Amino acid sequence: MMAEANEVQSERAVVRIVMISDTHGLHRAIGEIPDGDILIHAGDFSNTGENSQIEDFCNFLENLPHRLKIVIAGNHDNTVDQDFYKKRGQQIFHQQNPQDPAAARAALEGAGRGVVYLEDSSHEDAATGLRFWGSPWTPTIPPPCPEWAFNMTCPSATCASKCTALAPRGCDVLVTHGPPRGRRDRIVTGADVGCPELLREVETRIKPILHVFGHIHETYGVTTDVQHNIMYVNPSTCNFDYQPIQPPIVVDLQMPYPLDERGLSKMPTVLTQSVPYEEIGNEQQPLSLLSPTPVVTEESKGASNETNEQHTHSDMV
Repeated sequence: MMAEANEVQSERAVVRIVMISDTHGLHRAIGEIPDGDILIHAGDFSNTGENSQIEDFCNFLENLPHRLKIVIAGNHDNTVDQDFYKKRGQQIFHQQNPQDPAAARAALEGAGRGVVYLEDSSHEDAATGLRFWGSPWTPTIPPPCPEWAFNMTCPSATCASKCTALAPRGCDVLVTHGPPRGRRDRIVTGADVGCPELLREVETRIKPILHVFGHIHETYGVTTDVQHNIMYVNPSTCNFDYQPIQPPIVVDLQMPYPLDERGLSKMPTVLTQSVPYEEIGNEQQPLSLLSPTPVVTEESKGASNETNEQHTHSDMV
């Protein structure tokens, strides 16, 4: 069990972040979610934005033990994008059973017990100083796929504007629904469908220590970019067939000083290598290798996407 943040007295305190995404209304089928300090859900918590699923999801989050729960929406959460839903979403998805977009947003924004909904907005955790920024936007999927919420044409001026507006004062943990180009974004056809504008902003301006996203179910896992000291995590819970069988991913952040003695926003934070949550013997625990810098193993070097060959990084599935 993780100690409460204000009780951590070690020379290098560890903050445990548990990540899930793309649960598509199946959050109660995940099984046990590992304990930790902070939980992140990177969007697509509903199938098509059903009010009943969103309300139950908020109740589900409120009853998890994590002190802070960061949530963003995804393209499937149609009712949360009120403008889209009124113009197109209801007609596309809910002609026979209209949903209430105002109620969907009210459920998310009114959730308690540490739940924080972010939409092109930030949150600074008072206990750790970690700065989070969340954004739901993803590139539009070409026809015959239907229109979805929070979509934008990529590349385009709108896309560039959205990306340059991300985390204007920087952040430690960036949460977006869609991936950056070449980072856990390869679909079954072999195409990399992440946003190149997002990758540029992440590497050259935002420079988070952790970038969490979902959207592409089949590229679940972790990629560590040692050159830029960024860990990319795709913790999509549902697989390609929308079965909620991909376990939560846990990352430990080694903080440079005891939590009650530092201002994190002015200090670098060190990432630890992580792997998915697994069952070991009779105890369930996250597997993590504490390390002063992200680790690249010889076995993992060959697992990289072709688009990532110019970087030194490791992939873990």
